[in-house]
Amino acid sequence: MVQKSTIDFAKDLADHNTKAWVAANRDALNAARGDLLTLGLELIERADEYDPEIAQAGLEARHLTRYNRDPRFLHGKPPFRTDLDLFFNAGSGAERVGYNLHVEPGDCYAGASLFIPSPPALARMRDLNATRTDEWNRIISAKPFVAAFPNGIEAYAELKTAPRGYSVDHPAIAFLRMKGLGTRSKLTEHQVCADDLVDRLLPIFRAVKPMVTFLNTGA
Repeated sequence: MVQKSTIDFAKDLADHNTKAWVAANRDALNAARGDLLTLGLELIERADEYDPEIAQAGLEARHLTRYNRDPRFLHGKPPFRTDLDLFFNAGSGAERVGYNLHVEPGDCYAGASLFIPSPPALARMRDLNATRTDEWNRIISAKPFVAAFPNGIEAYAELKTAPRGYSVDHPAIAFLRMKGLGTRSKLTEHQVCADDLVDRLLPIFRAVKPMVTFLNTGA
């Protein structure tokens, strides 16, 4: 479970997103991050229930996103992120799709993603979708997948047309245009803070495991 104090901290940070406020509330920040890392430990300990690769990687597969935004990409945004993202990836976070839990007031979800892949990883995923389209379609149309992710595959950004080397008429063009992709199974704050959170996350991760395995082929 995620402690309610972690959600409350994220809400307070959204209202006071300044360096001075964060400096004065460093203990609360560290407690919130520690809370997610503790949850991550439990999900690593039970990783053999959703992905043996994560279980084998152990704690090296657990990652928590940084809380401060990269100054190069602020563009008028507040200096600190108000969300916490817990990732489980048996390799590089820029090369392989990983499982994730996103904790943010009013916008919590779980699934798997590689929303900002490296250029080689994006090229590899596009090639898999283009050359093994039928297999891809079977994975994302499977009943457990559809039940867990009613919005299907999502992307933060897409090309306006087909990427170089692919036809606009390709049957997988909707996915080939994506600059990265992932899935989101929505969770309420009540569900995230409930004692049975891990038991709720395991079937979500199992439902998306075939997608993770497919898109990590060759990584």
